[in-house]
Amino acid sequence: MQHHTCDPTVEIHGSAVQAFTKCLNSPNFQPIFKKHGLVPIDVDNWYQMQNLLDTLDEINEQTRGNTDMVEVGIVASEVNPIPEAMLNLSPFEFFKYYEQNYLSRHRNGDPGWIHTQQIDDKHLIITLDAPYPDDLMYGVFYGFTKRLLSKGQPFTIEYDQEQPRQETGGPTTIYHIRWE
Repeated sequence: MQHHTCDPTVEIHGSAVQAFTKCLNSPNFQPIFKKHGLVPIDVDNWYQMQNLLDTLDEINEQTRGNTDMVEVGIVASEVNPIPEAMLNLSPFEFFKYYEQNYLSRHRNGDPGWIHTQQIDDKHLIITLDAPYPDDLMYGVFYGFTKRLLSKGQPFTIEYDQEQPRQETGGPTTIYHIRWE
């Protein structure tokens, strides 16, 4: 199991941490959040990002792993405080906005980055260089895409087949989002 690490000075905003605590609200996980100083959460405070990564790694070890991390990412995207006007943007416009939103939820160091590229009207490539689990971010991108597209509109998210993901030694993780 990979241990996710970041610059030890990086902090994450409490509102972002709260999204994870809401989706991992199981009584089984509360002791893990508490162990890493993430209970209770003050949404106006800042927390060490490494504490969140350690929490996610420990939860990942105790659960079904990848499937749970995807589910956590989906729920985090659903409870993430995104202005309603942003949800009326095209997927490309939204994910360009999310690049900056991601950075604004971190401070005091390098939290990594997200880059969105539009290939055509119904295909985006998101490149990620961040310390979060790949499957967690897959879930985040899945959840946001589901919120952005018309209800029931089919879409897929796939890892790039040409380059290894960060968790398997690649320099970045690349996600392809396609919809009809």
